[in-house]
Amino acid sequence: MSTNDSKLFSSIKYFASGFNDSSLETQFKQNGAIKLFYLTETTTHVICDDFDSNKGELEQAIEIYQTPIVNSSWITACLRCNTLLPIDPFRNDDRHQSEHIFRSCTFANVNLSIEDQNKIYALVTYYGGQWTSDLDDPNCTYLICASAFVKPNLEDETSSSANVDERLQHAYEIQSEKVHLITPDWILDCLNAGRLLEENDYHPDLLRDPNDLMDVDEDDLDDDQTNENLQNQSTDEQISVKSTTVAHRSQLITKNFFNQADQTTPPPSAEPVTGINDGSNLPDSSDTSQTKSFLPKRSRARATAGTPRQRNKVNAAAQNNVHSNQNGHSSTTKDGNLSTLPIEEKLIRPSVLMNLINNKTTSQTSRHPPPETLSYELNYCTQDKRELVPSSQCLVGCVIYIHQCEYNSTVSKDQIPTWSKTITDHCGLITEDPNDANLTHFVAAYRTSELFRQVCKRRNVRMVTAHWLNDVLQRKKLFVPNLAIHYPSPFDPNDPEKLPLIKYFFTMTGFDGIERARLRYMIRSLGGKYSGHLSKWHTHLLARENGKTEKFKKASQWSIPIVNGLWLSELYLGNTCALKQPLEERYKRLTGTPTIDHFSFDQIFVHDLLLPWSQPIHITDEMLNSAIHRHNDQQHTQDMNVVNHDHLKIAHHYDKPVDSSVEIPVPTDESISIMLSGFNMKILNHYETIIKTLGGKISVLPHTTTHLIMNRFLRTEKLYECLNYATYVLKTTWLDKCHEEKRFLPIEETDWILNEETQPAENLFQRSISKRLERQNRLLFLGYTFFLTPSVQPSPTILKSIIHSAGGHVRREFPTIKQLTTLNEQSNLPNCLILSCDSDRFLLKDLQKYTTSDFSMKILTIDFLLQSILQQEILNLDLFLLKI
Repeated sequence: MSTNDSKLFSSIKYFASGFNDSSLETQFKQNGAIKLFYLTETTTHVICDDFDSNKGELEQAIEIYQTPIVNSSWITACLRCNTLLPIDPFRNDDRHQSEHIFRSCTFANVNLSIEDQNKIYALVTYYGGQWTSDLDDPNCTYLICASAFVKPNLEDETSSSANVDERLQHAYEIQSEKVHLITPDWILDCLNAGRLLEENDYHPDLLRDPNDLMDVDEDDLDDDQTNENLQNQSTDEQISVKSTTVAHRSQLITKNFFNQADQTTPPPSAEPVTGINDGSNLPDSSDTSQTKSFLPKRSRARATAGTPRQRNKVNAAAQNNVHSNQNGHSSTTKDGNLSTLPIEEKLIRPSVLMNLINNKTTSQTSRHPPPETLSYELNYCTQDKRELVPSSQCLVGCVIYIHQCEYNSTVSKDQIPTWSKTITDHCGLITEDPNDANLTHFVAAYRTSELFRQVCKRRNVRMVTAHWLNDVLQRKKLFVPNLAIHYPSPFDPNDPEKLPLIKYFFTMTGFDGIERARLRYMIRSLGGKYSGHLSKWHTHLLARENGKTEKFKKASQWSIPIVNGLWLSELYLGNTCALKQPLEERYKRLTGTPTIDHFSFDQIFVHDLLLPWSQPIHITDEMLNSAIHRHNDQQHTQDMNVVNHDHLKIAHHYDKPVDSSVEIPVPTDESISIMLSGFNMKILNHYETIIKTLGGKISVLPHTTTHLIMNRFLRTEKLYECLNYATYVLKTTWLDKCHEEKRFLPIEETDWILNEETQPAENLFQRSISKRLERQNRLLFLGYTFFLTPSVQPSPTILKSIIHSAGGHVRREFPTIKQLTTLNEQSNLPNCLILSCDSDRFLLKDLQKYTTSDFSMKILTIDFLLQSILQQEILNLDLFLLKI
């Protein structure tokens, strides 16, 4: 290499902390890397092999400079492949360590083919795992097998020695509690679930060789002909099934996982790798005596973990029930082969495959069923006499505990008793004891509490959310949870910095009504921000359909990722792998057959929570008869109410007792319309009675209000709205005096509410209303347009109401530069004003470049709006500028 610029690491300026291999660092420098002795903005990489010990020193790199921290294995891999590789598999900080789910695992290949071995090697090392070619390596924890070990037939000495796979036999001999035998689909399912799964469900003994005949009892088959057909399978068909399966599997691995790396730089296994200096190496082809392509077929359901003979019975029964598939996938019939299933269906746990195959006869089952469809994993159920339960008593048999502390921040304390009454009205029972032996449902918002974990361990309590309970009561029918928000979230809301979407900003298109509300709830629960408009700083667009809206076209133009609702649903259930780039194709699909269901999800993420639904809630005859009796009583009462409705309206006036001591006055001033603000319910009722007694009107709309009554100066929504219309803002003492005199009295100076925030207290409202009257009640912000950023306080809903009452308009879409720079002819102020807050400043950084010597782009705080309305004049913008 003639110049330093042509060397491999010529673009790298690194800071080292905990670099363990000095010889490797020398090699790093020789290939063009430049070492810096302190962190600066020009530092491109921090090399650290022991992050935990150097965490304090590296906080600056994380918090200030956002410099990537990688281990020295990245240098080794780059040297081996002679190219700069993606750094994600080698990241070494806290956040990325949590994404490397195989960081505590060391793998070895037992008898995978070289092609499959290289792909599995790339997956496990990309997600933090280590690789060794030595089965006896003391650090090895997982041995990957493509097939089960079959003991040789001792009677046939000539063939037994030739067919024995000694490496596979040795793997079986050394398996222990520390060293697990697994098949490759354990790795794929762990990546999908975002966690390490139970290894025993993926033992190679659960695999079946399609070439072996099954030992099947004749009594287990429908007739002798089926058994005969199973034994007369064609060798050509077997080979076809095997090759098709391997082709599907190779396509899945290459498509879904290899593309995780940067498109311009290959992953570590882009070239044949025979060894790496850190000890993670691939075995040569000579390391395995008999290599096999892995066939991800499992022989039994989890519930039938028994002898090989028992497992074979399950296989035979499954094959007996499978017929030709209408969608082009060959399936098992009399030839005895398992069906060549779609790839999503092949790589599933053994506990679900047989149920999946059995259901093939009636419908084409997908791994991602629609919300209204019961899961194929288990025969889920609700009540054992469900068809007899009246709709009004749909919760019969349910004993429910509500974890109230998790709903205190979103639900008022007065609403919880309402929940309890509604539940009991539908024949459910509320318990305050989470350890109740009869408990059937635990209602919680999150899975993070110790109480949740304790109850969940019982395995017979259904863990649900208030969303599920609400949907059940609306449908008046008990059903298995079928939306992501029906399950408690696995993320702790008390630690917002660890929420997966804390740095993400969303908008959506095509969704309306309840669907839009559900998606917004999931976004905010995961820490994300949402706005109704689309701009360049958005990180994702949630779309319902493909390419039909302006948002969709702009997002494509600006390279903003477009995802479907499935992506958000699975992320809500804990699948943080959904955030990986590039996105999986199923998260981007908006068209095709079958139609995309935006609220479906892979049920592997709630498998443990679904288990209690495999057993129905037992309803006794006594409980059912009681529910039917209650239902009939309620129906009779409703019918009587309808019949007597007109009579009750007429008789209602005569049912009230007459108090002859109270003289009902003739209304003195029908134009008086009074609004009350800042009172509790008891005091509010008291003053409303006084107003009605004196002949006044209770106002509920600002523009019809003549008098606003408050106990003291409070910045309420009603105050800001009424200041644009009301003539008086008064104390309650005025109403008290009117009550004593039994008529409305003239307004005196002392009746006005004073602004106690100033010293001395001033009559701010009288002066403000005088200004409004001087401009002939013209609304303050008439002709002005506002844009609100998503985190403003008070909430955007309240602010919109205040702005509309002052004559202004609120834009949903982000304003154009022309709209922001067009000035009002009278006030010489921009016609469109942006109101924002500190939390949203980063969203507006792009506007700085439009500030010139002639024009300054001004972003205002909410105080500009509120203070201007209080004083009924448009104040100086420079007093309320938000620095970006």
